Amino acid sequence: MKPLAVASCWQVPNYGSVLQAYATQAALDSLGVPNETLWYEPERSLPERLRRLRLDPARVGRRLARAADSAREARLGPGAAAGRAARAEALGKFAREYLRLSPRLCGRAALEGAVPGYGAFLSGSDQLWHPANYPDGFYTLDFVPEEVPKLAWAASFGVDRLSVRQRRTAARFLRRFDWISAREESGRALIGELIGREIPLAADPVLLLPPGEWRALEKPAPLPAGGYLLCYFLGRNPAHREFAARLREASGLPVAALPHLDGAVSADRGYADIPLYGLSPGEFLSLVDGAACVLTDSYHCTAFSALLGTRFYLFDRFLSGARGSTNTRLDTLLPLLGLEDRRISPGAFAAGPLPAGTPARLEALRERSLGLLRGALEGAGM
Repeated sequence: MKPLAVASCWQVPNYGSVLQAYATQAALDSLGVPNETLWYEPERSLPERLRRLRLDPARVGRRLARAADSAREARLGPGAAAGRAARAEALGKFAREYLRLSPRLCGRAALEGAVPGYGAFLSGSDQLWHPANYPDGFYTLDFVPEEVPKLAWAASFGVDRLSVRQRRTAARFLRRFDWISAREESGRALIGELIGREIPLAADPVLLLPPGEWRALEKPAPLPAGGYLLCYFLGRNPAHREFAARLREASGLPVAALPHLDGAVSADRGYADIPLYGLSPGEFLSLVDGAACVLTDSYHCTAFSALLGTRFYLFDRFLSGARGSTNTRLDTLLPLLGLEDRRISPGAFAAGPLPAGTPARLEALRERSLGLLRGALEGAGM
């Protein structure tokens, strides 16, 4: 049997991205489906860059934002740049060691040439269907011929609304998929609007593995012996760091943090007692598992906190209704797990233990989602 090809965002230097790619592979392995994660690198030629710019004018704004980020990083001193580089290296090392990767495929022609080697294609989870990814066509499987089965697991747009042009593009690639599941209710609704299909809700890949499998990956991390608060912030809101400082005063516990996770963040400078950079994913899991309380604005850090039974506070990364907001990712997860009260409220100081029913809810979600995945793969002949 030819293997299943998986298009996932394992190359993004982010713990959630790398670990959800690993979880996808592990879940497919548990179902006895041979699989391989595609190692794709877009073409960097000038004509290709101009083509993408024409299809996605917002790229200019993102490039300017990256330039501003580099300037901020320089002002923060060499430690921030070195720390981020060490983190990216640790994540890349994990991916190379733990993922079954295809040969490196550089450019669209190489990608199309690899298609005959696979029996079907799976677009993985996370925000792969964010409009910024449309021009490349990788996560939307534009390069896969009509007759080859195409599946989407726990797909996420990251946003709850699209422009007219983006809606046309999304409708076109969605119709080509043989089977789709969505991670968020907002994604289900959007797909229903665009192509009139009723699709199931499915768990993010990290929730497909039980806690014991994640603990088996844990590596010893530099943990304070007397306990600690763990901060994992992707956003830039100084108020979230100020909350951590208040909680430190109330609890007497030091703050351990992973600074500059999504770019150079001025608010990350100096607020943590223990700044941590070049951690492996196994050390990250150990940190979450051992924390007295986690403070985060991250989907996957929230998911791991729930899986490992760690108390946590969740902050919205964006203001409600803000352009580009990805807050909707958590609007589905928290009610599914009965953890709506974990979203931060003014004046709160100590998150209580997770409700007793959380493990049972996780197990039910896992079993239902694996059943969906099994059925979809059987339908694709895998």
